Amino acid sequence: PCYHLSEYIDAARQMAATYGARQLLVATDSDSVISELEAFTLESGEFTMVYLPYHRSMLFGTENRNMNLSIAEAEERGGFIEHQRFNQEGKALVFATFFAELNMLLKADMFIGTSASIVSRSVFLAQIGYHGHVPPYVFLDAP
Repeated sequence: PCYHLSEYIDAARQMAATYGARQLLVATDSDSVISELEAFTLESGEFTMVYLPYHRSMLFGTENRNMNLSIAEAEERGGFIEHQRFNQEGKALVFATFFAELNMLLKADMFIGTSASIVSRSVFLAQIGYHGHVPPYVFLDAP
């Protein structure tokens, strides 16, 4: 499921208070999240932001299609990338953007994401391998 940006920002503020975090390395399938985060970081001055620029909606479709849905509901609607049909170029772009974001994020000192996301889990495991220890983390969907 998708979470509102405010929940990620709250978690980032907790990381800032506890560990002094000030830079956000961002991976998202949402162009609007990038726009909202850019506006937030400029307005608040709390964080700086790093992300890879590309047209996310071209690859991932309609914005917020899984917002406020359970995993089962999103699956039923075919709202996950696993249910999309890509041509060869689309497949290459999905892989390239995933790999580039993974390479950027594995160097981060902390992690905020969702445990249900394969991308989040891949990044978290890559961070453990890169740093040699479990980094401070927040899974928004943790019980």
